[in-house]
Amino acid sequence: MSGKKDSMAKILNFTLLLFLAWPARAMEMDCQALPDPEIVVNQYFEEPQFDHSIPMETLKAISMKEQNLTDFQRAFLENARARIGGLTAQKPAVRNSVTINIRTDSEGTSCVQITKVKIDVSITNSIVRIAREFPEGSCSYQAVLAHELKHVAMARRFLYEVAPIARDYVKKFLERYGAVKVGSDPSGQKANEIITWSLNQYINGYTTDIMNNFSTRSGQIDTPEEYKSIAQSCNGETQRIFNSVYGTSKAR
Repeated sequence: MSGKKDSMAKILNFTLLLFLAWPARAMEMDCQALPDPEIVVNQYFEEPQFDHSIPMETLKAISMKEQNLTDFQRAFLENARARIGGLTAQKPAVRNSVTINIRTDSEGTSCVQITKVKIDVSITNSIVRIAREFPEGSCSYQAVLAHELKHVAMARRFLYEVAPIARDYVKKFLERYGAVKVGSDPSGQKANEIITWSLNQYINGYTTDIMNNFSTRSGQIDTPEEYKSIAQSCNGETQRIFNSVYGTSKAR
């Protein structure tokens, strides 16, 4: 009888230990995305520099190295007789930084929550080049410059349009992925790396979208009609300069 009591006591004790231990194991660290993390979006427009030192042939070679050319731009540049009188280089750029909160529990599980994301959207590396064959201040110089300044104005409008979108873009990410929990991570380093990498990959999608959109907008300025108008400007002066340097040509 005594043996049975001892066995029952052991079973009861084991059951009680299980009961007491279960809530502790079932209680998981609260690791939810914060309801209202701070999102700061800054926009910067770099005013262009001007260069009047490069000949037309070099401008064409530089243009052909551009990655995101429209079909018309590429076909135009691949024509052996095509020459360009100006070239505007501008680059949309997106940079981000993140502030995080790290919590760990006694078992070494870490929780990383994003508390703030700062996004800088900018137009950088802006250079307006006018071929040196056009005398500075001449009518033809002004005609080519006017075309290139259309690209500058487009970039300014574009920046003010797309920069605010970054806020909504990041907000959607934070609502779903603004917190990461990782086991066996007492310092929170693994969770930090995961959440930072995920945010960067997500923002890369936004960057790709605006880069493609920017190229499309630029292509809408460089049209056959626009190129023809430039070549025929100043009572034919612009075309005569093209012809005097390269002979009969398709010109921009």
